[in-house]
Amino acid sequence: SDVCSSDLGPITLHQGAERTAYTCGTERLLRGLLGSGSAPRTDPAELADSVATAAATDYYQAQVSVTPGVTFDPPTKITRTSGGKTLDGVVVRAIVTQHADKCLASQGEVLVFVLQFGDHDGVLVVNGDLAGGPANPAPATDAELRAIVGTARPTH
Repeated sequence: SDVCSSDLGPITLHQGAERTAYTCGTERLLRGLLGSGSAPRTDPAELADSVATAAATDYYQAQVSVTPGVTFDPPTKITRTSGGKTLDGVVVRAIVTQHADKCLASQGEVLVFVLQFGDHDGVLVVNGDLAGGPANPAPATDAELRAIVGTARPTH
């Protein structure tokens, strides 16, 4: 599929992968996606919250303009090693619920992984439907989505 970009709060997300697509009426919907972007260096937890909020609204906003419910887990501190340097960051998990649009999933998850580099913050967004929508294709599980974030490593 084509790689596309979308604005999510303070970042432009470059979509790298899609989970299985389905059609409801004439609308093509996705069971989830993965994308990355960067932002000027800032507080990683605030950046992750902001991106997760924007993603949750963007991905689960019903066409009838009913804002989805979003709950957040507290940020989890993480570290990764790149080029012999330890990089600090956070992961924020948002659970999204909506019941206004039967085509959309009723529950989804957005994981935002922010890693602080010397001059910028790298951002990885992992999203997947957890419940609702069509029976086929099946939604993701929390464990699948967390495994993606758990294996994420810097490339430079």
